[in-house]
Amino acid sequence: MGRERARGFTLIELLVAIAIISLLITIVTTVGAAAISGGRARQTQDTIRTVDSAVATYLNDVGTIPPAFIAGFAPDVTPPFFEGDDTAAYPLIDGVDLTRGEQDRTVVNSIGLFMRALDEVGLGETLSSVPAEVLTRWDGDGNLVDEANGTVLAQGTPGTQAEMRTILDGWGRPLRFVHPAWDGLVTFEDNQGNARGIGMMGTSVTPIAQDDASFTENTWLSARKAPLGYDPSVDTDFPIRLVRRDFISEQDRTNWSGTGAPIGDSDGGYAVGNVPYIYSAGKDGDPSTLDGNVYTVEPRRPVIPTFDCSPVPATVLAEWPSGPFRIRTADSTC
Repeated sequence: MGRERARGFTLIELLVAIAIISLLITIVTTVGAAAISGGRARQTQDTIRTVDSAVATYLNDVGTIPPAFIAGFAPDVTPPFFEGDDTAAYPLIDGVDLTRGEQDRTVVNSIGLFMRALDEVGLGETLSSVPAEVLTRWDGDGNLVDEANGTVLAQGTPGTQAEMRTILDGWGRPLRFVHPAWDGLVTFEDNQGNARGIGMMGTSVTPIAQDDASFTENTWLSARKAPLGYDPSVDTDFPIRLVRRDFISEQDRTNWSGTGAPIGDSDGGYAVGNVPYIYSAGKDGDPSTLDGNVYTVEPRRPVIPTFDCSPVPATVLAEWPSGPFRIRTADSTC
């Protein structure tokens, strides 16, 4: 009697096996990526808690929050002209510097400025437990990159900010420090109490008035907020001349018609109890996509007034002015 021939796999069985293996690889890859992302978020929260503790120490020892402007070494650029160990006053804002225009916007190194504020009052050691691997030096003009496809969303050029220390989150980007003097939205429209067009960026403002008489809707803080010894009318004392802290909603992204890519300046949040808070923009690097941001203290969320430039429906016009509607005046961007 002859032996029975060994039975091999059928084509269908091979295809089923390949499908199962592919599914298992997908599951393992997804779970692994989620674990890595979760690990980075936890690492970021731990780092933020250390900075939170430094904020609490500052409030307890100094009795007040850090000033709205921090003195830092000035950059070696022309213009403006600096010499040797010149210092300049920088706004402690979680926002962007637009002194050189939208295409060369730079993110203000708010964490670095807070670290200088700690040094000024002898509290620099409160951050000694921050791991060395998350400490670096940064001049605020790093590229903003879309992690999904590697494209540059906004690119800065060396300019108004000097290189100083900063603290990175789990994705290698600087943490962001929100000062109560610069929280919420810092735009010309917000100063006026007006809405901006959907899909548009708000208009930048001058961070500080040149003198008390020039304090208008185009500026954010009065000249009285200038640090002692610094003159707001002098470019070398205040090299950042335009700032903005805006927020891009999903509605803005869908209807985007603004300049550049639809990436927000900030999370637009408001400090609770006049106490600064710290956060990370998360994996995507966009602070206005709130779901991915990392916090230990949740801010009050922004409510963004926008003006829909589409035609007003006839049924609405028929009810005007009895209906609860608001129409923009001549300053409309539509």
